[in-house]
Amino acid sequence: LAPFSLITISSSKILLYKMRINIVNPDLTKLCYIIAVANINDKHDRSAPSDFHWKILKCRMIIFSNSSILACPDKKDVKQVHIIFNKTGDDYDKLNSLFVKYSLMQDGGIKEVTPEIYEKCFHYTMTARIAPVWNTMEEIYLINNRDFLTTKGPQEGIKYNISVNQNFTTFEINAVKINLMISEEEFSPGEWIRVLPSLNKAMVEDSYKDFSQVPVSKFKSYKDIRRHWKNIVPNDSLSETQAVSLCTPTQCSRISKQF
Repeated sequence: LAPFSLITISSSKILLYKMRINIVNPDLTKLCYIIAVANINDKHDRSAPSDFHWKILKCRMIIFSNSSILACPDKKDVKQVHIIFNKTGDDYDKLNSLFVKYSLMQDGGIKEVTPEIYEKCFHYTMTARIAPVWNTMEEIYLINNRDFLTTKGPQEGIKYNISVNQNFTTFEINAVKINLMISEEEFSPGEWIRVLPSLNKAMVEDSYKDFSQVPVSKFKSYKDIRRHWKNIVPNDSLSETQAVSLCTPTQCSRISKQF
């Protein structure tokens, strides 16, 4: 998470800056879909301070454990993870082994894969695998810079949309310049800021110079923040009523009221 006072995005002046790509889908009838439920009573890693983040971490472990599996966390249910795998082969057996390893449990039977669930799992898996070379901002922007948080000036990125039907996955891509203007000022209670990666607005509740002053924080160091970013992003999200701690190299803040 990182606070910014201003973010500007403009269309790139590259000659060919718009692109539409159709990718042939695998036969969806040869794929299967299940819902897994994460055991949120496990001892949490500090990089995953909430039950929702703990579920996301388990989902990402599944994604990076098998290249033929697509997965995404459910955005509403705190425990559910959606998983797509091949009907033939040993994907299902591997999943059961991973469930034991990562403390997950299948919820319900094996289902057919619809274009809607394929789009969700494909989108999340794609953004997980291309990070950190491409980093998510909101759900429609990707910025092409591993060190984008500390880079000054316009950076290369794309605005994109993914749509799926029974036969094709379609990418609509626009090249853009993204300029992150990081505030050098201290954050005051009541001040509005932007929070990455969602770009949601958030109001500062409290502000502290370092972690030792924060009365309640599940992050104990900047290392925890870095691991949180690596393990949880992309598509990290917070409810409107949830308050979190966020940090910059000079300051820690507690924020709430995201919109």
